[in-house]
Amino acid sequence: MSDASAKAKFILYWGDMGSQWGVNRSVAQIHALLFLSTEPLNAEQISSELGIARSNVSNSLKELVGWRLIQRVPVAGDRREHFVAETDVWEMALLITKGRKEREIDPAIRAIDICVSQAENEPGLHPVVLGRMHDMQEFLQTADRWSEQMLSVPKAKLAMLMKMGQGSVAPQDRRQKDGIGGTLFCLTISLSAEITDSTVSGAKCDTNAQSRPPQFFAMAVFVTWSERRHGTAFRRPFNGASANA
Repeated sequence: MSDASAKAKFILYWGDMGSQWGVNRSVAQIHALLFLSTEPLNAEQISSELGIARSNVSNSLKELVGWRLIQRVPVAGDRREHFVAETDVWEMALLITKGRKEREIDPAIRAIDICVSQAENEPGLHPVVLGRMHDMQEFLQTADRWSEQMLSVPKAKLAMLMKMGQGSVAPQDRRQKDGIGGTLFCLTISLSAEITDSTVSGAKCDTNAQSRPPQFFAMAVFVTWSERRHGTAFRRPFNGASANA
């Protein structure tokens, strides 16, 4: 593989980005190589193509299998293990999100719960200290609910939510980059199921988190955001009635 090829540059940049996200550079490069590969690869091929030590390749493959980003596949006539990557980018993003939740958010929640439980029964602890612990506990619980609900949204719905801002506003009122801003806003606020009547005052909806799917909240808040930014260019009730533009 030529160092000047687009494939080589993609793998190099992916490895660099991975290291900035806290992922081992070799792990990220191997993932990129398998993601782009049209055929299953074994450890020797990966080591040769990337110039990475065989032992490093083996450890990196184990880590990627643990994240479920790659899987072992049999190849006829070859007893060596071969690997292929998940190539659906939405599925890949969800797997990474789920993996990071399990490795980062869940342990943090358990740790802060222990600290808060002790702090609540600890004599002489300043109320401000306890209050700040409660704030962190509440934040982590909210982040946990948000991630759980995001992971429950079907990929097709999630893709729709990420793109809906591009076409949901009247053409004469559309502004460059408004779509991604609105989408990030609605995903961040709504999928946490922390919606109140005041949050979605511009949309007619039942805000009972138990009776509505998470994508309902995302769409409801997106409507409110659109109306506040663009006036009445996009107004849709969410109580099951038909839309009245």
